[in-house]
Amino acid sequence: MTSEKHGRLHLYDTLTRSKKPFEPLEPGKVRMYVCGPTVYGDPHIGNFRTFTVGDIIRRWLEYRRYDVFHVMNITDIDDKTIRDSATEGVSLKEFTEKYTESFLRGLDLMNIKRAHAYPKATEYASLMADFVKELVDKGVAYVAKDGVYFDIKKFPDYGKVSKINVSKVEKTERMAADEYEKENVNDFALWKNATPDEYERGIYYDSPWGPGRPGWQEAAPAAWRRTHAWRPIPRSVRHTMSPLRKPMPDAHSAVACSPPRRPSSKYTGAGLSEIGKPSGCRSFNPRWPVGP
Repeated sequence: MTSEKHGRLHLYDTLTRSKKPFEPLEPGKVRMYVCGPTVYGDPHIGNFRTFTVGDIIRRWLEYRRYDVFHVMNITDIDDKTIRDSATEGVSLKEFTEKYTESFLRGLDLMNIKRAHAYPKATEYASLMADFVKELVDKGVAYVAKDGVYFDIKKFPDYGKVSKINVSKVEKTERMAADEYEKENVNDFALWKNATPDEYERGIYYDSPWGPGRPGWQEAAPAAWRRTHAWRPIPRSVRHTMSPLRKPMPDAHSAVACSPPRRPSSKYTGAGLSEIGKPSGCRSFNPRWPVGP
């Protein structure tokens, strides 16, 4: 992030490997999405790097008198939260609420402004099921024995953000040992069928494919819809964690933009969102700071 030309904000765009001037989708207003934590443990100082960057950008925008609406999702259901809550012998809800509070206390201690909304994955699981069904109906996702997967062959732009040629990705020994039913090693899970243990613990949601739970790849697009009364409103800025440059931004872009629809974000930063006028439906993930 740089401030040039009499205070005008520029952000680095990883997709084009260039800086771009910030122009909000709506004059005077900025809708900002910052990718939040998966709450399975106490956060450490390194975790707050992403949120510090988002805070700096938000404060700059507010200083420039933009009306900022800031959303941060909380991932409170995934493999780690389910595993570790079982290890501690507590319910998933009790476990994740404890670490959500720990995270929020950390924000306060770091003097990081709290977001205006913190949608939790468990609060919009039904929306995610509907979202996944839409992708299946459109032919870009398929149903397997253990869940639903996104078919990356149906999204030609997959890999553009991370600069990966997925056709040249070789299947490793670990990949070969995975007991998944996906058709392609690079396809990612949108919905996971409940295991016997998850079913017994009540960690599942009804879906057209039976009891299960959402994958994390569609959490961000669904969280944004959930916060805005289930409407796919574009964001001015989307910020994600820079260590997740591969493959998260490509997966989020594929989910949010399949089939091609209006852009989900205008700019994307390392933990923030997208910059530049939208061209098609794409989600870039500029890291901050980053070189070419």
